[in-house]
Amino acid sequence: MGAHAASVTWDSGQTAISGASDVSTNGVYFGSWAPYVENGGSPLPVNGVTFANDLPDYSRNSVFQNISSDFGDPASGNTNYNILLGTGIYSDSGTGAGYNGSGCVFSWGGMTVGHTYEVQLWVEDLNNTGVRRWQNIFGDEGPHGSPALDFPADGTGAGHYIIGTFRADATTQTLSIEPWDNSGSGGNQYGQVNLFQVRDITSTLPFLGITGSPTGWSTNSQRLVQAVIGHGSSTVDTGATSLSIDGDAVAASFEVTSSNTTVSFVADLSHGVHTGQVEVVGIPDGEASYTWTFQVVLEQSAPTTPLHHWDFEETSGINVSDSVGGADGTIVGSNYAWVGGGGLELSGGGTSGDWNGFTNTTASSYVNLPNDIALPGVVTFEATYAVDVDHGVARIWDFGTNVDTNEDVAGYAAQACYLMSGGPHASVSDENPQHVLFNVGGGGIAIGELVHVVWVYDANNDMTKLYRNGVLVDAQVVNGWSLSNLSGLANNLWFGRSQWSFDAMFEGKLYDIRIYSGIMTAPEVAAHYTALLEAPFIQSIGVSGTTVTLMWSDAGVGTFSLERKSDLTEASWTTVLSNMPPAGAGASTNFTDSNATGFYQIKGE
Repeated sequence: MGAHAASVTWDSGQTAISGASDVSTNGVYFGSWAPYVENGGSPLPVNGVTFANDLPDYSRNSVFQNISSDFGDPASGNTNYNILLGTGIYSDSGTGAGYNGSGCVFSWGGMTVGHTYEVQLWVEDLNNTGVRRWQNIFGDEGPHGSPALDFPADGTGAGHYIIGTFRADATTQTLSIEPWDNSGSGGNQYGQVNLFQVRDITSTLPFLGITGSPTGWSTNSQRLVQAVIGHGSSTVDTGATSLSIDGDAVAASFEVTSSNTTVSFVADLSHGVHTGQVEVVGIPDGEASYTWTFQVVLEQSAPTTPLHHWDFEETSGINVSDSVGGADGTIVGSNYAWVGGGGLELSGGGTSGDWNGFTNTTASSYVNLPNDIALPGVVTFEATYAVDVDHGVARIWDFGTNVDTNEDVAGYAAQACYLMSGGPHASVSDENPQHVLFNVGGGGIAIGELVHVVWVYDANNDMTKLYRNGVLVDAQVVNGWSLSNLSGLANNLWFGRSQWSFDAMFEGKLYDIRIYSGIMTAPEVAAHYTALLEAPFIQSIGVSGTTVTLMWSDAGVGTFSLERKSDLTEASWTTVLSNMPPAGAGASTNFTDSNATGFYQIKGE
């Protein structure tokens, strides 16, 4: 493999897997290796770290090539974390590594000589029973370098992770794995990795955080900023310290008098990425500086225009109509049911790859839309759904293409935009090279909960946001891509299915999906969610000849339509009245209908 191995200083012991906070966020993310992603799954965020296969010049030796998704669920409380840890790569049995390199070896490159890096490695296998299995990890420090890392012992509890640091004396680094078991037979000596990340922790002056408006969203670019600065010791005071943003000094001659100090200042910060720098003297090393970047996401304005609306109001058949754009979809498979009152329930489980080459599978059904639906560079997606089984990565929508390029075949995404139900997280994948540009979202999910998601992507202003149940949960400055890039390429446009073949199918209910050109603002999102919670309902209906008197109530937001069916088995509703103003606490509406006997519903427009 030809890579260099620096000596690694390891933690004094392993740590049991417990939850998303296990994932280190020290320093700056450098790269990660996730066998789940290598095996066809999509990159997943945990604790602000998106695990992918993006370590520069990554390689491993030939004995370290077996991959499995059957290592069990560590029950960490975080869906993405559980999914990532359930897959691992392992060596052939009994290849117990020694320092001679005969066992599991992997390496990466792209590092800066002189920088200090942190490595974090996880191992987990709940199938391990009847024998204790563990492994040691080492660089140049030789065999038995790290403390024992259990799988766990006897399959009890979750697995473990360990953290080490090293100073790069070359651009590459190699780690070796020495597997052990206590059976005496060597038959369980599998070297294994379930998850791995590298972080650059070079600075001796850690920037501990930034609070206030730079991580918020405002139409006013001038704001109070607070920076929290620490030097890693509660016993050493610093001398004169200065702080600058984008090269301009904003605070000078203050002292960091404990492990951290908060500094407040006013700055005119525009939409985009900004650079901060702290310079300090008087610490034990003499002086130090630390540079970091942070984002300011300002509210942008672009009125919305409806492009597509799938309301799932059908009661039978396989057609899913688009009442605005005419991009009607078709349900694939037989594991679906129409929900009374509106909605499509998908069930059955399985993975996206189960549908490759099959037309009659036991996996969940999905909705196949027409190819190449045009998407503008400034776009808003809105979706209402409920999860019956939380698969985390299961898709609400996935529009794009993948490396297979064949229609209706999953592989892994080349160019796509999608919403993962379990975060919820919206993401965009690009190619050349293939990678995930961003994951935006959060807030978590609960089984059976009615979830309202609005995702905004503004290629003109390099901005993306995600709202969950009327509240903004994440926003990022992004650049270099537009959804219009999908034009002519998007041959897989799906509800409930992923471009990645290894990802789970969606199991739950789809109630409403809409696409707009333009940006839905925060007040508009809140109003849409309020209208969803306080949906209109009919209190009573009186019929006298052809005159119908309707008593109804709503949330007092938006406009409404009254629809009718003579029989509930009819495929679609007929509009009787449209553009009805909000009734507020209640109203009486009279109208004439020659076929007054039937079934009525009111819904928001």
